[in-house]
Amino acid sequence: MASHESFCKNLVDYFHQAALVPAVMIIMLFLTGKIADFKRFIPIAIGLSLVLLIGFSFLNPDFVQERIDSFVGRWNASPPYSFIQEQFDFAMRTQKGFLGQGLGSGTNSTRIFGKVSLIETYHPKLLFEMGFPGLIAFMIFVSHLCFLTFKIYRGLKDECLKSFASGFWVFLLIIAYFPYWYPLDTDPVCVYYWLFAGVLLKLPVIDKEEQIKLKAQKAAEDALKKRVKTKRRNPSAI
Repeated sequence: MASHESFCKNLVDYFHQAALVPAVMIIMLFLTGKIADFKRFIPIAIGLSLVLLIGFSFLNPDFVQERIDSFVGRWNASPPYSFIQEQFDFAMRTQKGFLGQGLGSGTNSTRIFGKVSLIETYHPKLLFEMGFPGLIAFMIFVSHLCFLTFKIYRGLKDECLKSFASGFWVFLLIIAYFPYWYPLDTDPVCVYYWLFAGVLLKLPVIDKEEQIKLKAQKAAEDALKKRVKTKRRNPSAI
């Protein structure tokens, strides 16, 4: 009986997380500009709906209500916005100077070098380590990076590269302003962030090379068609 209850709870947790997938997909469609191709995603949406419907139909409603009550209870006990506010309050209360406590003083990975403060959100950590000048400078930097990469992504002509670029840009946008947790201090997110930024900045060069290849290929095809037409007009004497 206990194993059955544990299985049901785990299954409810799974479908509770899976229920976020359609909402995230819709948001991604708008952010990546693929909402115009929504017809391609209709079969996926229908499939996900059927999976969720069939999955929930086999679950005990009592367990579903229990998980909902648990989620509401955790939210009321420690709301995310309240937690982030507490992190900012701590960073501001402990300021010793105009430029903060110093780099690494709030980073968990530097604890081997000495005592550090555990700050569990990224932007309050920047405020703690570098003060308001450092936080503002970083936000200006990532905002400019997001703006620049957005212009690059929208200016690409190759549809395949543009599809990759849209996903990379959404990743940069979310991580740059994500208020919860500290993704830019955590592997592999921090590695992917700067890797994708570099790829996006390099894509115009790749796109230009692809356009040159396409033009050369089209010119070769046109030349071949002209030769074929010439042979048809002037057949060789047998």
